[in-house]
Amino acid sequence: MTTFRFTPVQTPSVSDEVTLVSPALRLRTVPQFGGKLTELRSVRTGREWLWRNPRHVLRQGKPFANYVGEFDTGGWDELFPTVAPVPAGVDMGPWGTGGLTDHGEVWYRSWQTTASGVNHCAQVAAPLSDDFRFQRVTRLDQRRPIATFSYELENLGSDEMPFVWAAHPLFRCESGMSLEIEGNPKIEAVHYVGRRFERTPVSGHWCDLVARFPFLSSSVGWSHSDLSCGLTFKAFVRTEAGQSVGLVNRASGEQLSIRHGGGPVTHTAIWLNFGGWSGDSGERLCNIGIEPTTFPGDAPPQLPHPAAMLSPGETRAWNLELSIDSI
Repeated sequence: MTTFRFTPVQTPSVSDEVTLVSPALRLRTVPQFGGKLTELRSVRTGREWLWRNPRHVLRQGKPFANYVGEFDTGGWDELFPTVAPVPAGVDMGPWGTGGLTDHGEVWYRSWQTTASGVNHCAQVAAPLSDDFRFQRVTRLDQRRPIATFSYELENLGSDEMPFVWAAHPLFRCESGMSLEIEGNPKIEAVHYVGRRFERTPVSGHWCDLVARFPFLSSSVGWSHSDLSCGLTFKAFVRTEAGQSVGLVNRASGEQLSIRHGGGPVTHTAIWLNFGGWSGDSGERLCNIGIEPTTFPGDAPPQLPHPAAMLSPGETRAWNLELSIDSI
């Protein structure tokens, strides 16, 4: 078996942020910091949807960094080929035994912008490895309030490549907002987070979680007391292609919705943090994540977990669609 070769991390040169604009949306991405999205703004209302950590500034990460403790600045990161960290010495098959970084290997590396215009940009996570290529193309629709994120992963090595991918956008929470999920998807797992981390097996559907926490589906939105109640969980729900998961903001009269296009993407993780957790041991934070993913858990891409698999020479493509509509 050939072990994938990670190339050294290069200190990125300072480059301009890439800003995309349409009549409805304004989006900004920073290539030298893992292609992070730092702005997702409604042109009509001027509202910024992405959450920003008040205690961390955007700076260059490094391999085996403590993502949640030092580099969780908010915005939107890409997580690949794992979410959970893997310590050195664990046999990860083609990924080797050198370990994998918390939240993956692409968020801290410099990306290359290979094409850009007023409403689109193509960016490649590089340098990462000679054995695979990870690309994201972002495009804003000029007629509708829609951003499309198209991904392409190519296995250039000689071994099968197991991987986990997840989008990692964190959104602002305000009173009067609510979470909207189309249909009643099946829950695969729920992680409750607070003073201690506990994995709690859950069987059932989204309505069963709402029955336990009724304010999740409040018709008038979350109250100030809801947002500081101390509840934090990450729920993995099975979502079909085109199934909407989103946030309603009654104050701005808008709804943000995210849909994936299927393929290797099979689930959406709902991260809800209402003052119950902080990765840096500081004052607990308030944010929400809607995170399409290829796997219903943060487990690393090793068997027997049924992670997505890419054969030698194979290319896989998938996409996300994000819209901000008036209500």
